[in-house]
Amino acid sequence: MNLVEYQTWLKTESAYCSDCGVDLEQIQEQDYMLQNAVWDSVAPRRGCVLCIGCFEQRLHRTLTTFDFKPYTVPLHLIGDHSARLLERMGLTFD
Repeated sequence: MNLVEYQTWLKTESAYCSDCGVDLEQIQEQDYMLQNAVWDSVAPRRGCVLCIGCFEQRLHRTLTTFDFKPYTVPLHLIGDHSARLLERMGLTFD
């Protein structure tokens, strides 16, 4: 799924975490894309959406900047995003 397909899918699908049920838009974790191998290792079925916490719980480790697709970084510079998401992407500004 490319970035345009993903953004279109997000607008039509539920924006609630498949595990804990949190509203991803409300906690500002609705826009992130991980490397395919990382995502597929914990969420192989299409239609699964996860908050960062639930994804990391399934992964059994904390996400790192290398887990994210590099071309999604500009996506995170626009709008509001959770401190947790920005920190995992290495985009914290002190």
